[in-house]
Amino acid sequence: MTGREMTKWIDREGTMAVGDLTIGVKVIDTKRSYGTFRVLVTPLNGSGEQWVDSQRVKLAVPVG
Repeated sequence: MTGREMTKWIDREGTMAVGDLTIGVKVIDTKRSYGTFRVLVTPLNGSGEQWVDSQRVKLAVPVG
C-alpha cells in the first residue's frame, strides 16, 4: 500500500470488534510497521486511542 493510499483512511469512520463487542471508531492516523498496515483509532463514543492492524477495522465507506 502506498503512502497516498494510506492517507485515504484518515478521518474515516468504521467499526472494530473488541472481544464480543463491536464499537464505532474513527481512524486518526496510519503507519506501516514491520510490513503491516496499521491505523490509529479512537472510539466514536468514549475516549482513548490505540494502534491496531488495519484488517481489524471495517470502514463504513470503503476506500475507493
